[in-house]
Amino acid sequence: MSLAVGLLLRSLPAVAALPVKEWSAKYRNWHYYADFAVPPGPLGWADTSVIYQLAEAPGIYYMTYTVFDGVGYQVTRAESSDLLYWKTSANFIYSPRNGVPPLDWNATEGEFDYGGASFIGPLLNNYSMEAPRVLKRSGGSYWYAYYGQPRRGGLELDPGGSGFARSADGLDWERAEATPFLATSDPDVRPWEQACEYAPYLLESDGQFVVFWNAKGPNAQGQLSEESGIATLPLSAALPGTQSNRTLWRREPSNPVLKTGLSSEGQYDTYQPYRRCRHHGGLLDRPDPLGEGRHAAVRARRPPRRPRCQACAQGVARVPGGSRVHVLHRRRHARPRNRAPHEPARAGTIAFAAAWPAHSERPAPCLRLKHAPRC
Repeated sequence: MSLAVGLLLRSLPAVAALPVKEWSAKYRNWHYYADFAVPPGPLGWADTSVIYQLAEAPGIYYMTYTVFDGVGYQVTRAESSDLLYWKTSANFIYSPRNGVPPLDWNATEGEFDYGGASFIGPLLNNYSMEAPRVLKRSGGSYWYAYYGQPRRGGLELDPGGSGFARSADGLDWERAEATPFLATSDPDVRPWEQACEYAPYLLESDGQFVVFWNAKGPNAQGQLSEESGIATLPLSAALPGTQSNRTLWRREPSNPVLKTGLSSEGQYDTYQPYRRCRHHGGLLDRPDPLGEGRHAAVRARRPPRRPRCQACAQGVARVPGGSRVHVLHRRRHARPRNRAPHEPARAGTIAFAAAWPAHSERPAPCLRLKHAPRC
């Protein structure tokens, strides 16, 4: 029976691929300008730019973009009349911090967007590739879906959630609701999105609001990955779609609609290279560029490996006095030929020495020394 079923399945024709190349042909071969649209500035790193227009000002383009200053995400805005030259601002338009707009929102630790917000998807009048991106009102307000970061001090920190900002004029924005409309704590969350919710893109179609969003969790092959899903909300429910600290958005049963892990290794849509902790086998919560292969919590409670010098990548060893010096440098430079063994080292004979607290007091962050001078 199983053999017959197998032969039948092999005889079925393959599903025809959509003509994506033909659809996208006229949108290829862009000319890239050498200059920045938004140059690096004092506010921090710029990311996730989104451009829109207002019906009241058809000759002006507005760009919102996210800025990261090492603490968290904040949103600012630039303006242009030709899409090439942009007038930036030194002020933020959306931030959870005290004294920064919206002034009536100062996030407290534990909220889904305490670490900041990244504007992703505004509600538009028309989503055609050839139509102007004009903001659309719903319930008397303009709406912007955003990714909320729950903690400060890093990029894309888990678990994350999706919220809404609203505006009366399309320029000044306020937080619509303290409850995220997509969160890892929702009762219908599935494994593929259990680690973090990212990048909600909002649109309206066929009598309902639709959100495409990105999330992180184990894929069908058990690899920690990022995949995409769809959630819907009837127009009758009204934005932001939350009520009594719960979401009214419905996740599609077929999620994730864009999967990873289906292509061969090295393809653009294979799973991300997250690794398993070498101590207890759990999935690492972030990519592991230093090759430690351990969770942050494991690093905190286990003795760290010997730090390595950024200058020469050699291990460092403890010497009398509680300091640490480069092993390689100590071998080569710590005792010049014209100095007796008991004679103290002269200035400049040791490439690097730093006082470290006792092991129990030592923090467990990155194990690479960041300020080791070169020989």
